[in-house]
Amino acid sequence: MTALGAWKRVYEDSDTEWLCVRESGRSDADKYVSKLPEKSRTRLQRWLEMHKNGHRIKSQENIKTLKVLGDIVVLELKPQPYRIYVVEKAGCWHLTHGTKKPSNNQVPREIEKAVSIYRDCERRAKGHGHGTL
Repeated sequence: MTALGAWKRVYEDSDTEWLCVRESGRSDADKYVSKLPEKSRTRLQRWLEMHKNGHRIKSQENIKTLKVLGDIVVLELKPQPYRIYVVEKAGCWHLTHGTKKPSNNQVPREIEKAVSIYRDCERRAKGHGHGTL
């Protein structure tokens, strides 16, 4: 993975999949994904590769749009029974964090967390001249 300030590439040869990196230098998403069971990690990897290659994940069993906020969309990738939260902007995926499948009343908090992590990374990237990815 290649680091670029507040962002870290998932793939060296792609500018469309990114990990959001906190000011502390850690990525909540990377840390969470690294602890997933192999089957769930493999499924997530396949979906990221599909996105990288310009293919869409069509099944609502695998991906869900949670919220549209202007030019960003909060997505939930669902390698059962886990959830990986993604902020999509201009065709790029920014992985923010993950959790076990939350109850319905917890989903708004996960959306807020995803947006907060993304906005923080975006703000820091702009401050370092990297702009928005």
